[in-house]
Amino acid sequence: MKSAPRPNSIKVVHTMVEGFFWMYTVAAAIALVLLIAMVFGFEPPFVVRVSLPMQFNVEELGILNLANTEGSVSIQQANGKLQFQNTPGSIRVYFSILMAGMLVIVFGGLWYLRKFIKAIHRGDFFSSANVVFLKRFAYLLVALWIYGAVMSIWLNSLIHQALIFETVSFTQSYDIGIGLPIFALFIWVLSHIFSAGATMREEQEYTI
Repeated sequence: MKSAPRPNSIKVVHTMVEGFFWMYTVAAAIALVLLIAMVFGFEPPFVVRVSLPMQFNVEELGILNLANTEGSVSIQQANGKLQFQNTPGSIRVYFSILMAGMLVIVFGGLWYLRKFIKAIHRGDFFSSANVVFLKRFAYLLVALWIYGAVMSIWLNSLIHQALIFETVSFTQSYDIGIGLPIFALFIWVLSHIFSAGATMREEQEYTI
């Protein structure tokens, strides 16, 4: 009895996940080497920029010239990045450790997502292994969200204490978001659907 051909959509998703996984793996490996080198004092040949975890206001007023009229404007609740100049060693260590932790968590999530997609591509849909892959993927999504939230709160506190600008003030906002936990909840529910399917499959095999 011939097995049913795999849908083209599964082939496309499998190819995309495989390609993204390996591209991320190579990029993460290079980034980890650079981060470790930065911990030991290596100055990267490129500009280091880090996204601000909060918004900022520019105290200085600007002048708007439009249609032969002039008015005053200000920049409020803007987003931006920090560009480091002559970065102190302690800052390099802190940021290197934080970024390395995030890279490892993302790699773990992609690893289990890849294993799940590979099993689906083989035609192995309802198995206990797939349930494990989905649950661990969901756990790592939640871990990434918690890690990012803690890092955002810590950086927010650090910036308010240590960063001084004459014409810029920072808001007390935290870029936490709820997208990742909602997605993790969806994956968790999906794992229970696959768990029920795996149970039905085992019962059918025992019946036969």
